[in-house]
Amino acid sequence: MISTKQLSHLKAVLDYGTIHAASQALHITQPALTRSLANLESQLGTPLFLRSKSGMTPTEFCLQIRHRAETVLSTLSDLKREAEIQQSVATGELRLAFGQAIKSSVLRRTLSKMLLEAPDVSLTISEGTPEELHRRLVNRQVDMLFMGAESIQDTTGIRQELITSLPLRAFARPDHPLSGE
Repeated sequence: MISTKQLSHLKAVLDYGTIHAASQALHITQPALTRSLANLESQLGTPLFLRSKSGMTPTEFCLQIRHRAETVLSTLSDLKREAEIQQSVATGELRLAFGQAIKSSVLRRTLSKMLLEAPDVSLTISEGTPEELHRRLVNRQVDMLFMGAESIQDTTGIRQELITSLPLRAFARPDHPLSGE
């Protein structure tokens, strides 16, 4: 059976471009990473990389399955995150991102209240341009995004909700457990 570890290894090699760089990022030895990929190729019954003296090149099949491997890994990560949130919304980690123009006004009014109501929640707060924050939300690097209502033109894959009488919206992936909260 194909394991998530094998898919993580495949993704790392594709992301970092070499076995050496991927093994360093994964904190495993190069031989262990090579064995993992060889086992994956054996289970799939087809090569994933063309090997030569100058390195490895992903096969067409490898490039075709990359998105599916990433989707499987993202889905499993979402399941773990949702289980953590389901256990208790009063603990854990919450990753919020803010558009630069509204960060101070929203945080000033709500952050202290939130910390009083949920002191065991670890908050990570970041800001950025609308484009980079949209990318981070879709790539699951933040849980929720707060910005001006007109800041994001393409809302594919995210849910938005007007949260005050100001033209301010909260954005989340539709399947995120905090969507609608």
